[in-house]
Amino acid sequence: MSSDSSVTSTGFFAEYYSYLAKCEEGWLGHEGACYSFEEEPKTAPEAQLECEKAGANLASVHSEEEYSFISANAPSSPLWIGLKKHGSRSIWTDGSAFDDVDVSSKFHFEDGFALVSKDQSIRDDLPGDKEYPFVCKKLLKPMSVGSISHQS
Repeated sequence: MSSDSSVTSTGFFAEYYSYLAKCEEGWLGHEGACYSFEEEPKTAPEAQLECEKAGANLASVHSEEEYSFISANAPSSPLWIGLKKHGSRSIWTDGSAFDDVDVSSKFHFEDGFALVSKDQSIRDDLPGDKEYPFVCKKLLKPMSVGSISHQS
């Protein structure tokens, strides 16, 4: 309740989002996003193209919880994620901000893209193009957005 000498009012305003409840078949849902774990090894650029064909990108990782979800569901290790070196900066292929998450020390870069590994051991001495499994991520889109307000 707020008041000055002439007006007294009470009320609230709330905004809400309604999300599509399910991911497509073969995708796993977690915290408002869908993930597809792909076992066929590909180079990082090939993996990104495969994700794009599905309307997704290589996965961005923004928290320890998300990292744990990806690690727990990865069918094999290591696997490509969507962190890419761009000069001295790192950027996510989905355009989200690289917020230097606590787990970034767990990422290993190969051919300009990041890999995550369950056991932290990635062999650098293998010849030829580096092909690994990968994980795609797409955000669930809000189905509806609304607001509620009440004034008395």
